[in-house]
Amino acid sequence: MATASAAALIENIRDLPTPPMVFTQIMKVVDDPNTSAYDIAGIVSEDPGISAKVLRITNSAFYGLSGTVTSIKQAVVIVGLNGIKDLVVSTSVIDMFKGDTTGQQFQELFWRHSLVSAFGCRMLAREIAPTDISLGELAFTSGLLHDIGKMVMYIESPEKSQKVLEIADQGPAAEVQLERELFGCDHAEVGQKITERWKLPRVLSIAIAYHHSPLTCSEGVRLVDVVHVADALAYHLFADESDGPIAPTIEPAIFERSGFKLEKITEYLEAMRAEYLKSETFLKMARGGP
Repeated sequence: MATASAAALIENIRDLPTPPMVFTQIMKVVDDPNTSAYDIAGIVSEDPGISAKVLRITNSAFYGLSGTVTSIKQAVVIVGLNGIKDLVVSTSVIDMFKGDTTGQQFQELFWRHSLVSAFGCRMLAREIAPTDISLGELAFTSGLLHDIGKMVMYIESPEKSQKVLEIADQGPAAEVQLERELFGCDHAEVGQKITERWKLPRVLSIAIAYHHSPLTCSEGVRLVDVVHVADALAYHLFADESDGPIAPTIEPAIFERSGFKLEKITEYLEAMRAEYLKSETFLKMARGGP
């Protein structure tokens, strides 16, 4: 799906962030059935900055463990392999972009939406496929990165991106159309290219590429559908709380295709709202704040 314009946009950015080694290593080993808590702890411990943040978040109100975790190995055992992977991925990705001080309000809203979407993806993956290990492993990361193209486009041209933000209340279709007019590509295409450059799993890149057009995708549809629904619900939460963007429409056929239940939408929203209330603490710690 990604276009030459998306590839060119990425090539034009001189200081495009790249993932730290710990991010790449975690993504490689976490889905290996032979990976142990010792393996993960060893990888995370090689990066003192990431280790410190993982311990701070694990001991925070976000997990409710109140200072009882004193080592990365202990954190892995308590939070779980996937839980630690999610912490490493989220802190690493946020770290990659925190050096860019432009558009602070945009960044704040961007990371909040991304985190809530990630929490939603993890919840929805467990809901529709509790035994699908691979889906569960990629759900959080896919949600966190589904809009990463927007961040990259903002770095490339804050002025153009600001014009897109000004029509956010018209919904994703209008945003995507304007992005294509201004940049020659949209954020889903850019997101696909950047995750391919980072050598992340193909199914994750596909989910990012098609999260606004899931019914046009025939590959990795479960993850695509999870991201599509979580993104829509995350928008709905923010629209409820303020005069922010309107909620995108969930494609009706998604309910039949993937097993989401329309009658449980309120339940899904409430679960995501609970995670959202914790996200401020999470975000501050991931960024290294107090």
